[in-house]
Amino acid sequence: MARPYTNNEKKKIVEFIIREKGHYNLQGNLLWKAMEKEFDRTWQGLKEHFKKQMFPKLIQLDIDVSKEELAFIKLSYIQRSKVNTKWDKELEECARILDYKAITKETLEREKQERCARDSEKMVVDLTE
Repeated sequence: MARPYTNNEKKKIVEFIIREKGHYNLQGNLLWKAMEKEFDRTWQGLKEHFKKQMFPKLIQLDIDVSKEELAFIKLSYIQRSKVNTKWDKELEECARILDYKAITKETLEREKQERCARDSEKMVVDLTE
């Protein structure tokens, strides 16, 4: 049976993300593989724990990290996500904390579509070079 994550480990995960400016790299594996070197956990375990346990209630975590940092991580993760994310009260709270008056479910979806289009164009350019 897997050992539960401590609050200190959760704080270290968040601090690592902030220190390495990994806000926009949470979907991939490189950040988590680098993080594994500082933890007695596998990178897969760290990533899954963040995604399934920490992320849903990120700004409510009882760790010594500012609500602004936690809200920024959450919104960054959602903006980079290629899957639909449930718009919930916590996302509204993140937007409020960061004073994102213009942020809505629709603006996040539009940004996601624009990013996917840019990524597709970039792939075509890379293949033709």
